[in-house]
Amino acid sequence: MQPPVPDLRSLQIVAAVADSGSMLEASRQFGMTQSAVSQAVRRAEAAVPVGRSKSPGYGHLKLPHLMIAVSAAEQQ
Repeated sequence: MQPPVPDLRSLQIVAAVADSGSMLEASRQFGMTQSAVSQAVRRAEAAVPVGRSKSPGYGHLKLPHLMIAVSAAEQQ
């Protein structure tokens, strides 16, 4: 079974979290709650089949893979 395809908005939220280093700041940028941002990040993680690292904070995502997905989604 294929993992779900990430939606562009979830990927944009991931990019905002990565750029700002903060889920709170990303939630402000998108007019969302921190919980909604966290859920969007989880959706993006589930859709991009990469493992997690053990680094603290937002570094748990394999960010380069997600950023490639953001770029590809924006080009469509």
